Amino acid sequence: MNCNYPDLCALSAPRLAAIALRDEDVIKAFTRFNSLREMEDAPVEDIMAAGLTREQAESLKAALELGKRLANEPRPKKAIFGAADIAELLGPEMSKYDREHFKVVMLDTRNQVIGVETVAIGTLNMCPAHPREVFKTAILNSAAAVIIAHNHPSGSPSPSPEDIALSKRMQRAGALIGIDVLDSIVIGEAPTYMSLKQMGVL
Repeated sequence: MNCNYPDLCALSAPRLAAIALRDEDVIKAFTRFNSLREMEDAPVEDIMAAGLTREQAESLKAALELGKRLANEPRPKKAIFGAADIAELLGPEMSKYDREHFKVVMLDTRNQVIGVETVAIGTLNMCPAHPREVFKTAILNSAAAVIIAHNHPSGSPSPSPEDIALSKRMQRAGALIGIDVLDSIVIGEAPTYMSLKQMGVL
């Protein structure tokens, strides 16, 4: 799960509810139900039975309904116009990894992101990835094109000869099945990155 507010992500559901509703009493309701889903399905009267007033129980139900609506609301797609957009999308997370991770960013016909998947995790200085994993994921997501990316835990985004060879292999494989590999990005220590397309390698 991605989290824009790590301090909040570390909190339990009861504590989050208490903060959101500014009411410590709502924590009582969490001792009566085994899950948020069970609480969501319960009538207000059952939540009140945990020792809450009707107003408190209704406030808790309203908060659960908001969470449900947020989960069902589609995120706007991000359009990718160049390597800097990929670095902005992936860099903050990937620059913190202590091992190499190989990701594929899947795009639709308008270069909008339809998915990001980790297809391989390697060691401190290598990440063996195979076109099979990259394009299986792309095909399942009906991607028109992909951008591949991996990080260098050393902090230097300079691509190795192996990085270049693998990127070219991915590009050739994509050409065979009709899915363009638009770029290969190496993520270093934030905010550094290098684009093999910009280097003239791809």
